[in-house]
Amino acid sequence: MEKYLDSMRRTIELSDTGIEALEHIQLQLNEGYLEQALELFGDVVDAFLQMEQSLALFLPFLPSNQLEEISKQVKNGLEMVAATYEMSGNRKEILNFLDQNVLPDYRLWQGELQRSLQPIIFS
Repeated sequence: MEKYLDSMRRTIELSDTGIEALEHIQLQLNEGYLEQALELFGDVVDAFLQMEQSLALFLPFLPSNQLEEISKQVKNGLEMVAATYEMSGNRKEILNFLDQNVLPDYRLWQGELQRSLQPIIFS
C-alpha cells in the first residue's frame, strides 16, 4: 500500500481542483460564457478519467466503499453534459444538468474518495 500513497494524495488534490473547476464552469455558464466553460469542462473530464485510472490501481486494497458506483454516476453526468452541448448547445440545459446532477454527484464522489483514502494516507 505504501507505493500508492503519493498517487492517493495526488488523486485527492486533483479531486479538489476538479470541484473548483466545476464551480468555475457553473459561474461561467451563469455569465453566458458557454465556449470558455466547455473548454474547462474538457479538462475536468480528462482529470476525472485520470483519477479513475489511478484509483483502479489501489481500489482493490481499499476498505469497503461506494467509489465505483458513484464514479459511474459522475461519468454519466459528464457524458450527459457533453451530449447536451453537442445536440443543442443550450446553455441553460447544460447549467441545469450541471447543477442538478454533476456537481452533487461529484461532491458525493469526492466525499467518498476522501473517506476511503484519508485514513490510509494519514496512518
